[in-house]
Amino acid sequence: MTKPKFIRADYNTTVEFDLKELEIDWDKVLDHYIKWSELKVTFEDGVARTYDPTMTYESDWKWAKNEKILDAKHEVINDDEL
Repeated sequence: MTKPKFIRADYNTTVEFDLKELEIDWDKVLDHYIKWSELKVTFEDGVARTYDPTMTYESDWKWAKNEKILDAKHEVINDDEL
């Protein structure tokens, strides 16, 4: 039996980018990615722009997306190991 040391709970957080509000013409987007809740867009003409979310949602802290029991080395303990 492995002794539990931690319980980890994961939650989702959502942000949204309204392309119309940000005046982004999707037909002219060459590439995009989101990091640190910022939208990075490279357009066909080579111009790159960064946008903040137009909508942020509150996290639902009532229920975790998933839970894991961890040992002292932060390794997951399966139910059959408890």
